[in-house]
Amino acid sequence: MCVTISLDAYERANNAGVVDKIYPQKTVLSNGDQVYRVDVKINNLPVSVKLGQSGTVLIKVILIKKVILVRHGLCFTVQYWVSSNGKAILKKVSIGEQSMVKRKC
Repeated sequence: MCVTISLDAYERANNAGVVDKIYPQKTVLSNGDQVYRVDVKINNLPVSVKLGQSGTVLIKVILIKKVILVRHGLCFTVQYWVSSNGKAILKKVSIGEQSMVKRKC
């Protein structure tokens, strides 16, 4: 996922980056909002940025409907027979194999 980072000390400078990791443990804030910790890799971070400076990260997301969530590392292979022109053919379907698609921001 692509992100835009703006730092409070640099009002006119926005930096681009990508989400590196989303942690599965949610945190419930005092106002009831549910949030997740996210690691972000920032492209071309100014050298004058110091540890502890605050800012905002805008995560650009898309909604994909009708998908099945499969836990990381989970993979099933199902085999079944079909008839084609009077001959039995063994078919296989693998579910849960991961393919990483890199998108440019």
